[in-house]
Amino acid sequence: MKYKCPACGYQPNKQEALMETTMIFKNFPTDIQKELKTIIAEVNKHIYFGKIPIEYKYRFLYGISHIDEESIRRAISTWNRFGYSKQGKTLTYFGAIIRNISETKSANKTAEQQMRGTNPPDINEITHKGETNEPNKKPPKVTFKRRQSKF
Repeated sequence: MKYKCPACGYQPNKQEALMETTMIFKNFPTDIQKELKTIIAEVNKHIYFGKIPIEYKYRFLYGISHIDEESIRRAISTWNRFGYSKQGKTLTYFGAIIRNISETKSANKTAEQQMRGTNPPDINEITHKGETNEPNKKPPKVTFKRRQSKF
């Protein structure tokens, strides 16, 4: 199996896949690495009974290597919340969740803004006409007078 895809560079050779898996894995931040390790260990334990092929890990990590960290963190929280590894879901399913979140991020954001509206402006940044928020500016001097009667 010395095949290498000319378009994307994917190759199913086990030794090279193992080296590239570790290289791809080290590109992620440490919190994502820790969560991915636990997810891969759970999937390995519940589905493959401790014998997950290295090609599956390589395909999974290669498939999510170009996706932003925010989408991966959101997918990890979704995976952990519903306990998909205990339901028989594999790394392919997890990769599909990550890609789906990444692809629909802008559509979800506009839908949430239409449904819930946008945040109001920050009160501290609002200034009245002609006023600025300068801390050195002294407040205007106020004089108190008694009100004149109508009679």
